[in-house]
Amino acid sequence: MSLPDLEVLPARPAVPEPSVEAAFPRQELPAVPYRGIEPFRYEDRHLFFGRRKEIWKLVRAITIYRGFLLYGESGAGKSSLINAGLIPALKEEGYLPYRVRLQPQADGEFVFERIVVRSSGTPEYLPTLFPGTEGEERHVASLTELERLLKEEGRTQTPVLIFDQFEELITLFEAAPSSGGETSGALQQKICAFLVRMLRDHATSVKLLFAFREDYFAKLRVLLSDHPALVDHFFRLEPLQADSLASVIRGPFTDSRIPKGHFQEKISQSLAERLMQDLVARSPDGRPKLSEVQVACLQLWHASNPEEHFARRGIQGLLTDYLEQGLEGISAKRRDVAKAILAALVTPARTRNVVSQSSLVQGVSNAEKVPQDDVQQVLAQLETGTRVVQHELRRTERCYELVSEFLIDWILDEDAQRLAQRRWRKRFRLAVAIGSATSVTVIAVWWLVVGVEAVARAGVLLARAEMNQAQLEVLEAKARLQKSESEFMAREQVLEGEIKTQRALNTTQAEVIASTTKSRNNAWVENAKLTNEKSDLGAKLHDTQIGLETVKTEREILTTQLLETKKTLQETQEESARFKKERDDANSQLHTTRKALQEAQTEREQVNTDLVNVRNEKVACDSQLTEARQRLQSCKP
Repeated sequence: MSLPDLEVLPARPAVPEPSVEAAFPRQELPAVPYRGIEPFRYEDRHLFFGRRKEIWKLVRAITIYRGFLLYGESGAGKSSLINAGLIPALKEEGYLPYRVRLQPQADGEFVFERIVVRSSGTPEYLPTLFPGTEGEERHVASLTELERLLKEEGRTQTPVLIFDQFEELITLFEAAPSSGGETSGALQQKICAFLVRMLRDHATSVKLLFAFREDYFAKLRVLLSDHPALVDHFFRLEPLQADSLASVIRGPFTDSRIPKGHFQEKISQSLAERLMQDLVARSPDGRPKLSEVQVACLQLWHASNPEEHFARRGIQGLLTDYLEQGLEGISAKRRDVAKAILAALVTPARTRNVVSQSSLVQGVSNAEKVPQDDVQQVLAQLETGTRVVQHELRRTERCYELVSEFLIDWILDEDAQRLAQRRWRKRFRLAVAIGSATSVTVIAVWWLVVGVEAVARAGVLLARAEMNQAQLEVLEAKARLQKSESEFMAREQVLEGEIKTQRALNTTQAEVIASTTKSRNNAWVENAKLTNEKSDLGAKLHDTQIGLETVKTEREILTTQLLETKKTLQETQEESARFKKERDDANSQLHTTRKALQEAQTEREQVNTDLVNVRNEKVACDSQLTEARQRLQSCKP
């Protein structure tokens, strides 16, 4: 379902302005009002601003449809929207939301991540779907186990399975080895069949939301082609609108539900306006990414003088400072290792790369000529100290990726500088090596000549011959070194050319991706125009979906009634045959009666005719009698 279709749905009743009694408890508010580079969590729900419209549209869509797609660009804020916006809203509507991830492991295809209510002290979680796992952070479930629990849970309540990063159905399964005797492709098809089965099983009360990066839309559409209606029910999450920035930046200080003075108001209204202008101007489409907004606000909130700090550093300076501050905890000797790790987490297409811990550590160790233990320690610092990388368990191994894509430009610039410095160091060492070898050879020949002249003048000719031979060898060595240096420089130039070519290809690929995205967006716009023409059908569909739950119950009742009706119909057919025979007999009697009636009618008409004649004769007789009486009267004396 596209965005315009959602507009035909009934609007949510207006929510009154929150009162003092509705204020958020202080103990439920984080200590810092901004998240920086990290996504919002469920426990940050009171500080999640600027997405109210998107939250309600998703809730309405999930209410109406059994399956729904949520996608957008990387960094658009899908995880933050789900964690801090959608899940709390679904709880208010009476649903049971669960976060689910996929993994290519037979009999363990689904990973349920517990939703943390409060992380300080003893962690508290939202209810789990699996009995006996209340204290666990995550639970791995098989397809069979999940299907059984959904059927049981769906009898009384409505679970909502939220598949965050659903593109893992492709990224994790394409190159995964076989598991439990099944290939990753077979597991992938098995999961798809299960999801389609759940989408069609209306006897089980369950909702499914699939969230993924938009560049995987086409591949996922092919995998879910057995349920084609699903791809018509979608919502594309756009980057933050410019008019939403004010609530994101100033919300922690102005929202009436947050106790006044809980957060020190470091960002004034005037500073927020300048910050918004620069953020919008910096973004190509005028829609800054949520992570950039949060990083800039966090840097200003920590500054002793935010106004002066912003005037001096600007947006790019704030972002760069945030990253460099994260690397300050790493020693200078290990900083090149940190930059090499970050560079390994970027693909040639300038996107985030997911790399297993073993591959990452071994590759950086070999490239930087450092022990693997050192690489492991730097990786841990990048994750826990700077928080620019994050890990997740895939199968039984940790896999690492960058937290946000806005780090990529900075990482590539730093890595290019690091490689350039390394090339110059190699050149310098090579030049020193060449000079040292030449000097040592010349000095050795010189001392040889001096020694020979001191021992015997008779051997001068021999010494000179040996010296000439040595000089010839030196010249040959220098020639070979110069040739090696020339070949090295040529290879370096070729390498630099290949790097430039690769960068040009990356730029071209990025342009192609941008062009493809633009074309896809145009197609979505055209699709939106077409869906506007189906608004009447959308309204009817809404009414139909609202009555779906009632129809389920009525269907069971009607099924029972149908069986009774069939039995009654059979009895009725038997009685109908009996009635038909009686009707034929009655028709025969009726025919006889009608014939007798016709004869009686004829006789009646004849009697009426005779009666008329009699009456006429009576009138004539009466007339004659009157005349006779008159004559008789006249004859009396």
